[in-house]
Amino acid sequence: MKKIMIGILITLVALSALSVSALAGAPPSARGVKGPYEGTFRGYISGEKGSRASLTLVLTHRDGIVNGTATIGDGLYVSAGRCGGGNLPGATQYIRGRSVPNNPNKILAQTQFTVSGFDIGVDLESNISRTGKVLTVDAEIDLPWICGKDPALSGTIYRVR
Repeated sequence: MKKIMIGILITLVALSALSVSALAGAPPSARGVKGPYEGTFRGYISGEKGSRASLTLVLTHRDGIVNGTATIGDGLYVSAGRCGGGNLPGATQYIRGRSVPNNPNKILAQTQFTVSGFDIGVDLESNISRTGKVLTVDAEIDLPWICGKDPALSGTIYRVR
């Protein structure tokens, strides 16, 4: 039962990894400069066991700050090794982040959650192509060593507006 509960909690952390606030970034300016993450993006995010789910991002990117919503569909499986695993339920989550200083096409984020008394770290990296039409997302969840390997999620999303 404990493995199942930890697996469910790890699954929730994985969803949060896709919508975590970026901690690095330049301070905003007063100019209202539109960035490359502005728009609507649709595609898929891949988990383990060949699983994948639809992902839609609706974003604004002004002065280095990215705001919006992330909607993930059903079907993504996340494994926490010996600690369990599970399918992510479909959900919509508010997101906020900052682009990397001197590189508005990249967002890096790190955060930490406490799940059942364990500290779980999440590293997120997102890059947008030079054309601004393709967005890639990679997230790695840093589990306690007793769980085994760290799960990784990745996705490719395309601008639709």
